[in-house]
Amino acid sequence: MNNLPIGILGIVAILAIAFALSSNRRAIRLRVVGAAFALQTGIAVLVLYVPAGRAVIEGMSRGVSALLGYAQAGTDFIFGPLAKPEMGGHSFAIAALPVIIFFASLVSILYYLRIMPLVIRWIGGAIEKVTGDMDRRFAFNTAIAAVMELINEVSRLRESAGPEAQRFALETASSLCFPFAPHVTTDAYFLLTGERLWEQPWPTADAAMLERDTYELVCQVNGKLRDTLTVAKGLPKDQIEAAALASDKVVRILEGKLPRKVIVVPDRLVNLVA
Repeated sequence: MNNLPIGILGIVAILAIAFALSSNRRAIRLRVVGAAFALQTGIAVLVLYVPAGRAVIEGMSRGVSALLGYAQAGTDFIFGPLAKPEMGGHSFAIAALPVIIFFASLVSILYYLRIMPLVIRWIGGAIEKVTGDMDRRFAFNTAIAAVMELINEVSRLRESAGPEAQRFALETASSLCFPFAPHVTTDAYFLLTGERLWEQPWPTADAAMLERDTYELVCQVNGKLRDTLTVAKGLPKDQIEAAALASDKVVRILEGKLPRKVIVVPDRLVNLVA
């Protein structure tokens, strides 16, 4: 039996129920609804029919299974024959407690190596960006862009972040994409956690983890952007000016001449008037 008509009928039924129960039908934006379903279809095609997308999901699943395998190896080492199901291995002390201790130790190590705070900062930034874009600005394109930035950072750090940090980031990405692609993200979240996504609370960002010691200094020459530099926050104006003057791009524009005037906006930009 072809499941396509049943799937389409299910979508129509969900939309009809949502429309019937809505207290403000005039506020429903068909363009947003259509874009959400189009995005969901695109992700579904990527995961179900594109080998690369399917390989990503399967790779994440294998990574989590391998990590759980290390925890089980530790349990077998400590408890020996007692870890076997017929000897009481299903008890909480043997089956669950070592896994909890293993993951707690792993997270502590990642914190010590300053990997986990970096991942959490990116995750918190993505949460704040997506929540703000959806709740206050209704800018859905930038919300999706923030999730893509998070996924790109996870991919870039996959060798050093570890499976647990990667899973945490991908769980958050699934939650953030849930309003746009509920069916696909629910499947992805279940593969990662074994839990139902719609029962989970909306992720919240830890404001303390969003604090940064550096910022991107905008360097302008005659009001035009010439370079951006990563500098420490709270630098005095003379050091900010020196950093801008040391930029190769700025030096090339000034052609060895000193600026007639320097305008410094702390923690934001410096404008050199030639």
